[in-house]
Amino acid sequence: MNLPSLGCDYCKLTSTKGNGTAESFKQFPIRAGDHILADRGYATAYGIQHVARANGYLTVRVNTGALRYLTELDKPFDLLAAVESLERIGAVGVWTAKVQADPPVPGRLCVLRKTEEAAKKARHTIYKTASRKGKPPWRKRYALRAT
Repeated sequence: MNLPSLGCDYCKLTSTKGNGTAESFKQFPIRAGDHILADRGYATAYGIQHVARANGYLTVRVNTGALRYLTELDKPFDLLAAVESLERIGAVGVWTAKVQADPPVPGRLCVLRKTEEAAKKARHTIYKTASRKGKPPWRKRYALRAT
């Protein structure tokens, strides 16, 4: 979409089966200076690299199951510890980090501490999904810790 007109600047219909069906920035022609806003389904190292190589800019919700981060010194960035450091509702955290890829993609992680009501709703959704899938609800949480 173009802002402020909200006009669509690109649309592509893809097959529901076979190659090319996944949510990926590779589906879109990115031009230098483009600003992309996307949901976490698009948050993959491969897709983020596609935007960076085209000299575009990207704001995307974090997908903790698909992305790993590095510090400026190329050490693992402990996202869970960083987020847990925000104790007050409404607190904002901003960290310089790189998406772990080849080569790493530099950027910023921005976090807003949820209200207790929003956190309760998110936990409910996590437990509901875990119950439906028959998996422990915090399995991914521990995988995020840097070793």
